[in-house]
Amino acid sequence: LPEGWSRDTDAGDYDTEVYAPGGDVEAAGCFVSLQEDYAGYDAFSGIENSTDELVEVVGGYLEEEGLSAEVSAYGDTCLGTAILSVMEIEEEGTTAVFHIYWVFSDSYMYRITAVAVGDTTENPFAVAEGILQNGQVPN
Repeated sequence: LPEGWSRDTDAGDYDTEVYAPGGDVEAAGCFVSLQEDYAGYDAFSGIENSTDELVEVVGGYLEEEGLSAEVSAYGDTCLGTAILSVMEIEEEGTTAVFHIYWVFSDSYMYRITAVAVGDTTENPFAVAEGILQNGQVPN
């Protein structure tokens, strides 16, 4: 994590860890969250050959949830094959930009979400991409 970023213990839950500048999502106006789900032994084995199908699955899921997003193949990362969904939500004149990286490996699915609200000066998207490149997730 960049200097000054730490875990926000008031955000997230037992499945999701949330990190922000100063460890305070509300004050920073941005965050990166990490979630890991065990899907079963070899649940996603061979998935790297079907990124088009993964794009359709993620897009369909978001659509079912009533969310409009641009979904595309992100590529291979040190954690597995990644799909990127990008969306903007405007509420009360403030825009929040979401980048959600859906990463599939043999038995796990990871979801790394980076969010920037309003005119924050921090770049949570670079933080998320750093995690995808080096695989180091904070403790």
